[in-house]
Amino acid sequence: MPEYHVYGQVTGTKYLGKFTADTPEKAVEAAMEKMGGPVTLCHHCTAQVEDAQVVDATAEPAR
Repeated sequence: MPEYHVYGQVTGTKYLGKFTADTPEKAVEAAMEKMGGPVTLCHHCTAQVEDAQVVDATAEPAR
């Protein structure tokens, strides 16, 4: 029987801060701009992520 490597896409919730803005959408935009690029988590920050879940998975043949 073939073997596969399976990778899961994980999402979670993290408090991003308090932002002053005209609308909720602009507050989200400001938070996203402050965050910058890709998200990486150190050991300490991993403990701050809530409700982490695998939301999608893909498989590729193992070699």
